[in-house]
Amino acid sequence: MISHVKKLRGAAAQTEIDKAFATYNVTGKTRAQIVNHILKTYKLSTRYQEFDFEAKLKNNKRVAFEIER
Repeated sequence: MISHVKKLRGAAAQTEIDKAFATYNVTGKTRAQIVNHILKTYKLSTRYQEFDFEAKLKNNKRVAFEIER
């Protein structure tokens, strides 16, 4: 259970995301590695029911996946 949730939009949301991925390259990473990075970065529980991830990389490729438990 998440005790605190931030709801950000626009530039504030992008800034927060940029911090999480400033030194982390998703290229070549498994879904599990990406999920673990995000959970650790934001100190989130590993007990999630659904996880959606989508990113547009600098080379215009997209990485997207959804996990349902």
